[in-house]
Amino acid sequence: MEEQKEHEFNKFIYYFNYDKGELPRIEHSKQTPQYLFKYYGFGKNNIEAFANSYLYASHPFELNDILDSSRFLFFTSKTIQFEDYEKFYFQEKKVFKTEKEFIQFYKDDIKNDCSEYLSHLYNVTSNYYGVISLSGKEDNVLMWPHYTQEKGFQVKFKTDDILKSISNLLGSYDRIIGLFPMNYTAKIQPIDVFKFRRFDIPLIYSTNVKLDSWEYEKEWRILISKPKMGIPFEKLGFSDIKNHDFEPKKRYTKYSIDAIDSICLGFNFFSGSDFINKLIGEKEIEVQPRKEIDQCDLYIQFLDFIIDTFSGKVYISGVKYETDLEGSPYLIRTKERVVISKLKESKYLIVRTGEIIKFNY
Repeated sequence: MEEQKEHEFNKFIYYFNYDKGELPRIEHSKQTPQYLFKYYGFGKNNIEAFANSYLYASHPFELNDILDSSRFLFFTSKTIQFEDYEKFYFQEKKVFKTEKEFIQFYKDDIKNDCSEYLSHLYNVTSNYYGVISLSGKEDNVLMWPHYTQEKGFQVKFKTDDILKSISNLLGSYDRIIGLFPMNYTAKIQPIDVFKFRRFDIPLIYSTNVKLDSWEYEKEWRILISKPKMGIPFEKLGFSDIKNHDFEPKKRYTKYSIDAIDSICLGFNFFSGSDFINKLIGEKEIEVQPRKEIDQCDLYIQFLDFIIDTFSGKVYISGVKYETDLEGSPYLIRTKERVVISKLKESKYLIVRTGEIIKFNY
């Protein structure tokens, strides 16, 4: 392999100097936002993550776009030498039974553009990386419907605090590679691994480029490195490979609850299909999860948690009319702070405070 310490694409520079013992990094011109946002649909796994203060560092196979962090982003412009195959494969024991078998594998693979080598390279390196996706935009009109269906919730993190708390709670062999904005592009170009002595740059590049169709997300990612987090092969289409040492808990990434600035519930969180809602005052609403629904206990668990933990920091997403310069009305999104208290058993009281934050677009 050649020795190249950086790769430039679309005004982003992917840099790594192994000799200096540095972590790989991405240089860019975007300003780090003061706050980062996580949008959650309402479900058992999301409530468990929120209540237990952890973020999930996804393997690339678990992402919702097959081009995102894809293994097909690795290619080689030249034939990889036998010595490199030998060094890479024999770091792992029992891959081949005999040297003859290995030599035949090499001959076959170079005829196929080293595809098995690149696939194995991707699998080995991705076993040590995880992706935590966040948004840098609070008033994200598409994130609410796409990720919460307007029934979930949004968590507002203080950027410096979430990074510090994750770093403080990581294990001794774990690392935060960094917080990086996505590099949105009209065309996703693969990276030539032949140019690199190590594979840190190809890996961080693959996790950072995304089609500009996704730019509305304003995504920032925290890249986490942990030993042997596992590979969920069974999540691939037409895969007959069993998962490799994969347990979701290995990808849990703890943070301090103090890193949360506030939370915002979706506009339809207290829907009539899930709650009995009773207006008892101009700004007071009594709500009770319907006992007949499957998520009744989960709603109680969630509401009890935010009452105990986020008093004064809870909002509900809303809608408001504004008037333009010509006097015509138009709609904007808002959020209003509310106070939620428990009345008895599974009944709760929501009091609107009138403290409204407007989001103009």
